[in-house]
Amino acid sequence: MEQAYNLRGARLRAYVRGEGAPILFIHGTGGNGKTWFNQLRRFGLTRTAIAIDLPGYGESELPPGVESVDDYAALVAEWMALAGWARPVVVGTSMGGRVALQLALDHPDRVGGLVLIDASGIRVEGVPTLSPAELGVEQFLRALFYRPSPTLGRTATGEPPAWYATMQRLTAKPLRSDMQARLGEIRLPTLVLWGEHDRILPPAYAEAFHAAIPGSRLCWIPEAGHVPMIERPGAVNDAIADFLTTLPRP
Repeated sequence: MEQAYNLRGARLRAYVRGEGAPILFIHGTGGNGKTWFNQLRRFGLTRTAIAIDLPGYGESELPPGVESVDDYAALVAEWMALAGWARPVVVGTSMGGRVALQLALDHPDRVGGLVLIDASGIRVEGVPTLSPAELGVEQFLRALFYRPSPTLGRTATGEPPAWYATMQRLTAKPLRSDMQARLGEIRLPTLVLWGEHDRILPPAYAEAFHAAIPGSRLCWIPEAGHVPMIERPGAVNDAIADFLTTLPRP
């Protein structure tokens, strides 16, 4: 079910399915709430599963005060309070992983658990990454997958004209320095989930997150690239479901 909210005078859309303890999914660059179709269908059976269109993506508008990806976490926290989502498990992928990470660092009392899927937010010396700006749209869409698929790429991101301008606008100025130094502050149960063949953010990034976040769990998704929740949804869902069983009852 689609739900619309008014946040700072702008429309914000989310997909909501099910009842129970909330689990919130945050998409990456170019994506939207539909990126999480398979996860909404699975976790909406036992929980309240929510997938947001971040401002400027999907059907959500950019409100005042959002000028960079660094501004997203504060806005998501504001929206969570408005919507009444209390301490959800927050699942973020790629850019959405950066948002989830910032949310966990700045508002740990509002997060019940953290799942980072091929997340950005840190730098690993000597391990290069790839970006849409560097690759161009078509090559970026192919690089998302272990088995390249521009068609699936558009499923993951939507049509390029709808998101490329937002990406350019929100990355026009340098982002906050990487959060590597703060990862040790995280005291939330954390699952680091990574496609074994990610070319956008190579596996060394998963190992860096796992090593720096106290008590975190690391799970590899075989035969998957940067968006394993689309390429291997069953394996990703099973890993998240197993992680949820380790959390205290909400």
